[in-house]
Amino acid sequence: LDTGEHGTISPLYTGYSNSSSGNDLDINCIKPNKGYSFIGWKLNNENDTLIAQYTKKPSFFNKPIIVASLVVGAIILSFGIWALISLMKSDNVKQPSDTYEIKTYLEGDSLLIKKINSLKSNWENQKPELSEKGRRILDIFGGRVKQNDSASYKVWENLLQSIHSVIAKRELINNLKFEDLKTQLYSPKQEVFRKAVEKIDSTQYEDVRKQLGNVSDLTLNQIADSIDSFLALNEKIKEHKEEVKAVIEKKPETSKPQESKILIPPKSEKTTNPPAQKPQVLKYNTDEIIEYLNGSDLRVDSLQKYKEIVGNNKNLKASIELCLKLWSLDGTSKNSYFWMNNQIDENINSQYSSLTSSKLKNFLNNICKKDNPTYFKGLPQSDKNKIKTLTQLREKAE
Repeated sequence: LDTGEHGTISPLYTGYSNSSSGNDLDINCIKPNKGYSFIGWKLNNENDTLIAQYTKKPSFFNKPIIVASLVVGAIILSFGIWALISLMKSDNVKQPSDTYEIKTYLEGDSLLIKKINSLKSNWENQKPELSEKGRRILDIFGGRVKQNDSASYKVWENLLQSIHSVIAKRELINNLKFEDLKTQLYSPKQEVFRKAVEKIDSTQYEDVRKQLGNVSDLTLNQIADSIDSFLALNEKIKEHKEEVKAVIEKKPETSKPQESKILIPPKSEKTTNPPAQKPQVLKYNTDEIIEYLNGSDLRVDSLQKYKEIVGNNKNLKASIELCLKLWSLDGTSKNSYFWMNNQIDENINSQYSSLTSSKLKNFLNNICKKDNPTYFKGLPQSDKNKIKTLTQLREKAE
């Protein structure tokens, strides 16, 4: 027996056959090599040898229908997986947990630059990582450079742009650029500030800037309150000036001189000057001034103007002068918060009656509850130009 080129004989069989066709041999006696099939024996008459015959098995890829079916199936399966992953990613765009907090602050009335910069720094650290998102069918069999997930990145980028816009707006506010501020967009919670800025006439920009001073630590509503108070007081001063001007321009009525006669007094008679007119006393609204003294927007310039207006009203004038001392306290026995608080208590029914239920009295009570009655003795020189109102002073002291 000869096993031929593509197989081997099983060791259980002998190496010969009693038949010229090999029919007495089991077909399993020959183990064909991979890719071949044993089909029988062929006798070589020259040497009486049976030679094993083989045929090559047909290749799987020689069947076009099967190959085409598998290729189509692979494409459909790949597309299905790609579509499913894309859908899951698009429906599950991750939004960091502090997105709501940032949006709420940017649309609020505080907009303090330190807080905004802190939010900006935290948000920049949350930039979406690179990912293989949105691959096309043609990319399945080729390489693809990683890129930002478009949905997540867009959410991140849009909010970062909003932060930058609010920073620019706050810088305009800190620099009191009223003309530019009138062109900005504001949220509903910032409407009070927008309306206050709209009231400022271009001729008043410089005066309002001097009055407000440093506003970097104030909220938008606090700035708006200061603007409204200044404009209201300025309007009152303007009205009083117009009244004074009208009094000055008004001439006393005199009889017409006679044309035919000119009367010359005798030399012995002394000429007398007409009696001087009494100065016109400006009118003011006492209730309005008391309401101002009871508020938290006390400021040096406004108090000085009210002091001029009240004239000889001793009680109102005394209350205004006491308020003015706020900016010159140094903690000494007769120049401290404790002393000022006692002045109001001791004169509760006379001089300082208009201050008994004021925000100033409430501030003094809180300060004097502390162990040291001269706590926060006075403003450092560096703060005197920054702190303009009682509200700012209270924040600094408490």
